[in-house]
Formats: sequence, structure tokens, C-alpha cells
Amino acid sequence: MHSLRRRGTWVVERFAAPAGEREIPMSQESRAERCWPLLFSYRDTVFGNGFVAEVRAKNGRAVSVREADDVVWFYGVNPGGMAAVGRSFEEAHAAFRRTFRDVLADFADGAETFADLRAAVQEFFDETNAPAEQDWVAAVDAVRAGRVEVATHDLPRKPAESKRNVQVTEKTAFTARDNEVKLQHALAA
Repeated sequence: MHSLRRRGTWVVERFAAPAGEREIPMSQESRAERCWPLLFSYRDTVFGNGFVAEVRAKNGRAVSVREADDVVWFYGVNPGGMAAVGRSFEEAHAAFRRTFRDVLADFADGAETFADLRAAVQEFFDETNAPAEQDWVAAVDAVRAGRVEVATHDLPRKPAESKRNVQVTEKTAFTARDNEVKLQHALAA
């Protein structure tokens, strides 16, 4: 798998479906029950052209969907311009995480200044994928109503209304703590 930019959306290439298989249509109600509304928080350090920046994304919104072909897609809601796929929840989340990091690296590569990077990251984080947002809202309702089984993944729960934000700060001093991986995901309920 690798990420690529397609018409304004970052994706991870989808697995090829076996010959002769086709997607089985499902009702909207069953789709909501196959979706998990997620909140994610990531911290990344990115190297730009003459600057280093730390990006802290807090309570980004994504929806995880188990599709009819038994692959799991992670669709960004905010940021809305990315998606990733895997054969399991864990694999799809790892691909989504890598895609997020790749997008930041591409922004850093294209930014002439730190201010350019900060503006690009803010615009990206604020972008909304309207169809994914509809799935996310329906999935929050399904989780709150107890129609979605999530106990097997041990996901912590956070209020769906948790405040979203992204902070981009220029780094001028560095410590070994900068190497720590900071990420978390939670079920929006």
C-alpha cells in the first residue's frame, strides 16, 4: 500500500478485489451499525525548508467503516481530505496514521516558510468531508443507542462534542522527549 493524492483527497490504495466479486448493497441503517465514530489525537514533528515544526492534532474526527467486502476504511471527517484502508480496524488505523503523517510531510516540503506550513495544516484540518460526517453523526447516534458492538477493541470513550483543534508550533529547541510517539484514538459517544 502507498498513499497518493487523488483530486484533493489523500488515500491509501485499495486492495484489489478478487475477480468476479462485487460489493453487496446494504441499507443505511446497517451502514450506521458498521461505522465507528472516532476521535483521534496525533503529535508529529515535521521538517520543512529551513524550519522544524510540531503539529498537535486534537480530537480530529474520522469514521471507521467495515465495508461489504470485509475491508475497513477510515474516512477523515475533519480533516476531510484523507482516507485509508486495511484488512482490520488496527491495519486501517495504522494506514490512516501513516497517511496523516505523509500529508504533513508533503505540506512541509511544499511550504516556503513556517507560516505557509501552518496555514496549509490549518486549512487541511478544518476541511470537512460531508458524506463521512453524515456517517459519523449516524454512528454516534448508533453508539449512544447501544446498536454498535465495540467492546472487543477496548476503545476509550470521549464525548462526540469534544473540541477539535490543531496547533502548529515552530521548534527551536529539541530534547529526547521529541522522539516520543503521541497518538490516541477514542470512540466518539
